[in-house]
Amino acid sequence: MNIGKRIHELRKQKRISIVNFAKQLNISVITASSWEKGDVVPDSLQLTQIAKALNVSVDTLLNKTEYNNDVDLLTSAYDDHKEKNKMRNMVIIIVAFLTLFIIGDTMLALIFKRSPLLSWKTSYLNGDSYVDKGLIMDSFYCINDDVVTFKQTFKLSGFKCPSNKEKNKINKYVVNIEDTSKTKSDFKCSNATELFYEDDSYEYYFECINSSYVIVTYYNDKKENVKQALENGKVTIKDLDEYNIKYIKKEKTKENEELPVNKEEYPKKESIKLKDSLTFYLHKNNVQALEITFKIKDNKVIAINNQNNTEKEIFTQEEVKSIFIRLYGSREEAKLGIITSSGNLYISQTEINYDYVWNDDIIMEKQNVQNVSSLQIEKASETDPTGSLIAINDEGQEIYLKENLT
Repeated sequence: MNIGKRIHELRKQKRISIVNFAKQLNISVITASSWEKGDVVPDSLQLTQIAKALNVSVDTLLNKTEYNNDVDLLTSAYDDHKEKNKMRNMVIIIVAFLTLFIIGDTMLALIFKRSPLLSWKTSYLNGDSYVDKGLIMDSFYCINDDVVTFKQTFKLSGFKCPSNKEKNKINKYVVNIEDTSKTKSDFKCSNATELFYEDDSYEYYFECINSSYVIVTYYNDKKENVKQALENGKVTIKDLDEYNIKYIKKEKTKENEELPVNKEEYPKKESIKLKDSLTFYLHKNNVQALEITFKIKDNKVIAINNQNNTEKEIFTQEEVKSIFIRLYGSREEAKLGIITSSGNLYISQTEINYDYVWNDDIIMEKQNVQNVSSLQIEKASETDPTGSLIAINDEGQEIYLKENLT
């Protein structure tokens, strides 16, 4: 800001008219106006007189300081004091918040027996323990004899986990059991199930819709196959239940149990093949031939007339997982079966290969069974014309179905 504008500004602040201002300095109004416009610059003697007329110092007039008088000086000092107090209060609030957070975090850790939030894992100790270092307290997780103990001590108290006398002993504490079948291929099931464990009374099979490779992870990050873990007694079937690993449990045949005497080993069970496409060669009244393919499309079952390549939907109630043929009778009569994604089972009410024509509707009858994963046919003898249909659910239970076979 130039001197002329500064004189004008201070004169206005003091509420002095330009006429009175000129009279105090014993100059003309024109001269005073020329100073304020910047046309003429007052000399050093005139600057002293101007400062006296405006009741400010020469430094203030020259804009070297903003304090016009003692009142302005006090006001500025008060503003500085307020600003300093504001900063000090903010620092006090931040420090108080952090202090309360640390104390509260520490109290919650003590009450709920956990590590404070303001802590970090620093190291493993011989693979049997680790410590969370905190600001106020340290948390120690110690493993001894397959038991994890949790200890808390305040900073620099010197706590240390007791050493495990059996240093070569593998830790049995399980932290995770997972099915990694999507990434592993060296443990695929054969046929429907894979035996992975047996005890005195039961045999345990993995579900094998998709192959299963189950890994056990221990507290010290060691991993091994679930078969080895079970055989070595490190995990139990109860552990598999806890981690939702699906398996089928079958009761073992007792050694002294008498089996039915039958040279052909009847009764015997055969698995029914589940497919996504089936072709029937239909014979109405044993004369008129018709070839139809039943196929899963967009989770529905459609029928395709292979003679004229027309198609129609026959089952849309639920999402379909697989279809199958139910053969029975001396002439190999057939019914269409459907297993849905939710595990429900449907079987056609009438025969397909003898009584069906293209324009007929196929009525699917829902069976009284749930969570079906596979099917079997049990033949009582070699000449059994129908056989018993058995549904196997997700838990490995066998349910004999009562069917209306005509």
